[in-house]
Amino acid sequence: MRASNELVYILSPNSIAIIGASKNPTKRGYRSLRKLLDDGYAGAIYPINPKESEICGNRCLPDVGSLPGRVDLALVCTPATTVASVIAECAAKEVRGAVVLAGGFEEAGDDGKRLQDAVLAVACAGGVRIIGPNTSGMFNTHKACNLGGFSDLRKGSIGLFVPIRQHGSIARYGSSSQRACGFEHLCGSR
Repeated sequence: MRASNELVYILSPNSIAIIGASKNPTKRGYRSLRKLLDDGYAGAIYPINPKESEICGNRCLPDVGSLPGRVDLALVCTPATTVASVIAECAAKEVRGAVVLAGGFEEAGDDGKRLQDAVLAVACAGGVRIIGPNTSGMFNTHKACNLGGFSDLRKGSIGLFVPIRQHGSIARYGSSSQRACGFEHLCGSR
């Protein structure tokens, strides 16, 4: 992979914090953790939820401040109103990047635009690179890092950054069908 050092940590993370991890199988904070485990992601995984002691057999941490050192990427599975403070916590722990799943930002009107501006200001001040907000996630097939929950991805050598409205349909082209070209990375954002 030939990306700048700043992007390597996001596109090819060796450690992931799942902020808002959940025991509820309908929540992204559960599905993403489960997918990482099922696919054999070899990096460190840190579920974060102050109300749980463990999820999917992994010890849960109460907050970002409890991370045992520097983490490459945070998957933020919390509501839009909490994201600026979560990104500030990530910056304080030197988390290098974040995938922000929540909607309710600029696409939701003036209040959402203010939330988005606050998140971006905190991220810029703290040096946290962001994919999102309101994203389907990202994946790296060569690292078994699937934060989008896509199924049957075929490994390839193509990396794409696409608008969120096309992210899911493009990811389907990376499935295991015989016509698929396969992807190494796919990131979707607004």
